[in-house]
Amino acid sequence: MQALLPALATACDVLEDANQAMEFNGGKVSSNNKRIADKALRSMLKDFGGYVQGISEGDKSLILSAAFDVVKERTPLPPPEAPVDLRVTRSAVAGLLKVRWKKVNGAVLYYLEMREEGNAEWERVHTTTRTSYEKTDLVTGKEYSFRVQAVATSGISPMSEEVTQKAA
Repeated sequence: MQALLPALATACDVLEDANQAMEFNGGKVSSNNKRIADKALRSMLKDFGGYVQGISEGDKSLILSAAFDVVKERTPLPPPEAPVDLRVTRSAVAGLLKVRWKKVNGAVLYYLEMREEGNAEWERVHTTTRTSYEKTDLVTGKEYSFRVQAVATSGISPMSEEVTQKAA
Protein backbone atom coordinates (compact mmCIF):
# COMPACT_ATOMS: atom_id res chain seq x y z
CA MET A 1 0.00 0.00 0.00
CA GLN A 2 2.88 2.35 0.80
CA ALA A 3 4.15 2.01 -2.78
CA LEU A 4 0.92 3.52 -4.14
CA LEU A 5 1.04 6.66 -2.00
CA PRO A 6 3.80 8.56 -3.93
CA ALA A 7 1.87 8.12 -7.20
CA LEU A 8 -1.31 9.41 -5.51
CA ALA A 9 0.56 12.39 -4.09
CA THR A 10 1.98 13.18 -7.53
CA ALA A 11 -1.50 13.00 -9.10
CA CYS A 12 -2.79 15.37 -6.40
CA ASP A 13 0.05 17.80 -7.14
CA VAL A 14 -0.65 17.66 -10.89
CA LEU A 15 -4.33 18.41 -10.26
CA GLU A 16 -3.44 21.29 -7.93
CA ASP A 17 -1.12 22.77 -10.58
CA ALA A 18 -3.84 22.37 -13.23
CA ASN A 19 -6.37 24.10 -10.94
CA GLN A 20 -4.01 27.04 -10.37
CA ALA A 21 -3.25 27.33 -14.09
CA MET A 22 -6.98 27.34 -14.78
CA GLU A 23 -7.60 30.09 -12.18
CA PHE A 24 -4.79 32.34 -13.41
CA ASN A 25 -4.74 31.64 -17.16
CA GLY A 26 -8.15 30.23 -18.06
CA GLY A 27 -8.56 29.08 -21.64
CA LYS A 28 -9.27 25.82 -23.36
CA VAL A 29 -5.83 24.30 -22.84
CA SER A 30 -5.85 24.92 -19.08
CA SER A 31 -9.41 23.65 -18.83
CA ASN A 32 -8.53 20.48 -20.73
CA ASN A 33 -5.41 19.91 -18.59
CA LYS A 34 -7.50 20.26 -15.42
CA ARG A 35 -10.07 17.78 -16.74
CA ILE A 36 -7.36 15.26 -17.63
CA ALA A 37 -5.65 15.61 -14.22
CA ASP A 38 -9.00 15.23 -12.42
CA LYS A 39 -9.86 12.11 -14.43
CA ALA A 40 -6.43 10.58 -13.75
CA LEU A 41 -6.69 11.20 -9.99
CA ARG A 42 -10.23 9.79 -9.82
CA SER A 43 -9.08 6.68 -11.67
CA MET A 44 -6.16 6.20 -9.30
CA LEU A 45 -8.42 6.66 -6.25
CA LYS A 46 -10.87 4.11 -7.64
CA ASP A 47 -8.06 1.60 -8.23
CA PHE A 48 -6.62 2.30 -4.78
CA GLY A 49 -10.06 1.84 -3.20
CA GLY A 50 -10.43 -1.50 -4.95
CA TYR A 51 -6.97 -2.53 -3.71
CA VAL A 52 -7.86 -1.56 -0.12
CA GLN A 53 -11.18 -3.36 -0.33
CA GLY A 54 -9.48 -6.50 -1.64
CA ILE A 55 -6.70 -6.72 0.94
CA SER A 56 -8.90 -5.66 3.87
CA GLU A 57 -11.39 -8.49 3.32
CA GLY A 58 -14.04 -6.28 4.91
CA ASP A 59 -12.00 -5.40 8.02
CA LYS A 60 -13.33 -1.94 8.91
CA SER A 61 -10.23 -0.90 10.86
CA LEU A 62 -7.97 -1.58 7.84
CA ILE A 63 -10.30 0.36 5.54
CA LEU A 64 -10.37 3.32 7.93
CA SER A 65 -6.58 3.22 8.38
CA ALA A 66 -6.23 3.69 4.61
CA ALA A 67 -8.26 6.92 4.93
CA PHE A 68 -11.36 5.49 3.25
CA ASP A 69 -14.86 5.57 4.67
CA VAL A 70 -16.74 2.38 5.45
CA VAL A 71 -20.01 2.13 3.59
CA LYS A 72 -22.97 0.47 5.23
CA GLU A 73 -23.98 -2.74 3.48
CA ARG A 74 -27.15 -2.50 1.47
CA THR A 75 -30.22 -4.18 2.83
CA PRO A 76 -31.78 -6.32 0.11
CA LEU A 77 -35.28 -5.35 -0.95
CA PRO A 78 -38.07 -7.85 -0.42
CA PRO A 79 -39.62 -9.46 -3.49
CA PRO A 80 -42.63 -7.59 -4.89
CA GLU A 81 -46.19 -8.21 -3.74
CA ALA A 82 -48.55 -10.19 -5.96
CA PRO A 83 -50.49 -7.96 -8.36
CA VAL A 84 -54.00 -7.11 -7.14
CA ASP A 85 -57.30 -6.02 -8.63
CA LEU A 86 -56.97 -8.27 -11.69
CA ARG A 87 -59.94 -7.63 -13.98
CA VAL A 88 -60.95 -9.43 -17.14
CA THR A 89 -63.68 -7.77 -19.16
CA ARG A 90 -65.56 -8.80 -22.27
CA SER A 91 -65.69 -6.50 -25.22
CA ALA A 92 -68.06 -6.05 -28.13
CA VAL A 93 -65.44 -7.65 -30.38
CA ALA A 94 -65.81 -11.41 -30.75
CA GLY A 95 -62.89 -13.44 -29.35
CA LEU A 96 -61.40 -10.54 -27.34
CA LEU A 97 -60.93 -10.19 -23.58
CA LYS A 98 -59.35 -7.15 -21.91
CA VAL A 99 -57.12 -7.87 -18.92
CA ARG A 100 -55.85 -5.22 -16.48
CA TRP A 101 -54.39 -5.04 -12.98
CA LYS A 102 -52.94 -2.50 -10.55
CA LYS A 103 -49.29 -1.48 -10.81
CA VAL A 104 -46.90 -3.11 -8.35
CA ASN A 105 -44.24 -0.82 -6.83
CA GLY A 106 -40.79 -1.72 -8.13
CA ALA A 107 -42.08 -3.99 -10.90
CA VAL A 108 -40.21 -3.79 -14.19
CA LEU A 109 -42.14 -6.55 -15.99
CA TYR A 110 -45.31 -8.56 -15.69
CA TYR A 111 -45.95 -12.14 -16.79
CA LEU A 112 -49.54 -12.78 -17.87
CA GLU A 113 -50.70 -16.40 -17.91
CA MET A 114 -53.91 -17.89 -19.29
CA ARG A 115 -55.69 -21.21 -18.96
CA GLU A 116 -58.53 -22.39 -21.18
CA GLU A 117 -61.68 -23.96 -19.78
CA GLY A 118 -61.08 -27.68 -19.21
CA ASN A 119 -57.27 -27.34 -19.35
CA ALA A 120 -55.13 -27.73 -16.21
CA GLU A 121 -52.00 -26.18 -17.77
CA TRP A 122 -51.23 -22.46 -17.50
CA GLU A 123 -49.61 -20.82 -20.53
CA ARG A 124 -47.64 -17.58 -20.48
CA VAL A 125 -49.37 -15.49 -23.13
CA HIS A 126 -47.69 -12.13 -22.67
CA THR A 127 -44.72 -10.41 -21.05
CA THR A 128 -45.12 -6.66 -20.68
CA THR A 129 -44.11 -3.51 -18.85
CA ARG A 130 -47.73 -2.30 -18.94
CA THR A 131 -50.64 -3.13 -16.64
CA SER A 132 -53.10 -4.12 -19.33
CA TYR A 133 -53.40 -6.46 -22.29
CA GLU A 134 -55.99 -7.41 -24.89
CA LYS A 135 -56.08 -11.13 -25.61
CA THR A 136 -57.42 -11.87 -29.08
CA ASP A 137 -58.27 -14.98 -31.10
CA LEU A 138 -60.34 -16.58 -28.34
CA VAL A 139 -63.29 -18.91 -28.90
CA THR A 140 -66.63 -17.17 -28.29
CA GLY A 141 -68.50 -18.62 -25.33
CA LYS A 142 -65.47 -20.43 -23.91
CA GLU A 143 -64.18 -19.56 -20.42
CA TYR A 144 -60.62 -18.36 -19.92
CA SER A 145 -58.79 -17.84 -16.64
CA PHE A 146 -55.98 -15.33 -16.21
CA ARG A 147 -53.37 -14.61 -13.56
CA VAL A 148 -50.42 -12.22 -13.47
CA GLN A 149 -47.01 -12.09 -11.79
CA ALA A 150 -44.75 -9.06 -11.18
CA VAL A 151 -40.99 -9.11 -11.81
CA ALA A 152 -38.71 -6.63 -9.99
CA THR A 153 -34.97 -6.35 -9.48
CA SER A 154 -35.54 -7.80 -6.01
CA GLY A 155 -37.32 -10.94 -7.25
CA ILE A 156 -40.54 -12.35 -8.63
CA SER A 157 -43.89 -11.96 -6.91
CA PRO A 158 -46.36 -14.72 -6.14
CA MET A 159 -49.12 -15.16 -8.72
CA SER A 160 -52.18 -12.97 -8.43
CA GLU A 161 -55.62 -14.39 -7.79
CA GLU A 162 -57.00 -15.95 -10.94
CA VAL A 163 -59.98 -14.37 -12.69
CA THR A 164 -62.22 -16.20 -15.16
CA GLN A 165 -64.36 -14.74 -17.95
CA LYS A 166 -66.20 -16.01 -21.05
CA ALA A 167 -65.06 -14.65 -24.37
CA ALA A 168 -67.61 -12.61 -26.32
